[in-house]
Amino acid sequence: MSTLVSGNLVALLCMVLWATTFPVTDLLLRDWHPLLLVPARLVPGTLVILLITILAGQGKAIRRAPWGTLLLIGGVGMGLGTTLIVWAQDYSDPVTVSIIVTMTPLASALMGYVAGSERVTIALAFALVCAIAGGILISLKPEVAGLNLRGGEVLALISVILWAWFARAAVSRLGDLPDLARAAFSMTAASMAVLLITGAALVAGGVEVRYDLSLPSIGLVLWLGVVANGVTMVFWMTASRLLGVTVTSIHLNGVPFYVIVMALAAGGTIYASQLWGACLVAAGALLAQLPARKRGARLSRSRIDR
Repeated sequence: MSTLVSGNLVALLCMVLWATTFPVTDLLLRDWHPLLLVPARLVPGTLVILLITILAGQGKAIRRAPWGTLLLIGGVGMGLGTTLIVWAQDYSDPVTVSIIVTMTPLASALMGYVAGSERVTIALAFALVCAIAGGILISLKPEVAGLNLRGGEVLALISVILWAWFARAAVSRLGDLPDLARAAFSMTAASMAVLLITGAALVAGGVEVRYDLSLPSIGLVLWLGVVANGVTMVFWMTASRLLGVTVTSIHLNGVPFYVIVMALAAGGTIYASQLWGACLVAAGALLAQLPARKRGARLSRSRIDR
């Protein structure tokens, strides 16, 4: 199986699993404060992925891992970014947040362009336009006029920028680590940062102690932590290494469509505009990779920096 095919399959599976975070988080936020929900789902997922890393024989990588870089990249990019996106959904709504998340590939491309590691070609620019337009079409419902802005949009935008920076830095600066170890160590750093943020907020009295320890709630939290966050983080690292961060981020814009498809099982409705949006996202992902097919093996090294 070629690198492009395997990379796209991993990215697709990653986004399908990650898509479950939106409805599950929206459900849990009814009984959980966002600053308590983030560590509740991140820490268990981190422990499981760390255990899998050790069982897979990659535990020795702990000694040679650049923990100073990991604490910065994982703590700020992933830890703070995850906290802000959950908090944004609490102060906004899933539709608006999912639309803002469509800016991720654009943020990645701009960062690569500024750093000189990525050239924004006409094909890539058109691919980004298709991906963003498709993500917006998928997220909007014809019967809803406008967006319901409630203040969480700024938090979501900051989270998108932090995530794009984390994803690029994790591949370019931690590329010597195996994908599984890179995911596990990044999650460890993120967990430490999140626990610090939550602890400081609790001490300062800025957090409403609101949580739900019922079995259904704990089950959903574990799903978020172990599968929707932990397993998808490993898949994200693999796809980013194979395809580059910008191309992998384009796949991210199909997440709202996967959420809609899942909702069909509960009697939901899918609109023609959303189907067209899904086609635009798929076209964007394809267009972004066409130059890579032509340049062949010469891109194998540069993909790491994308």
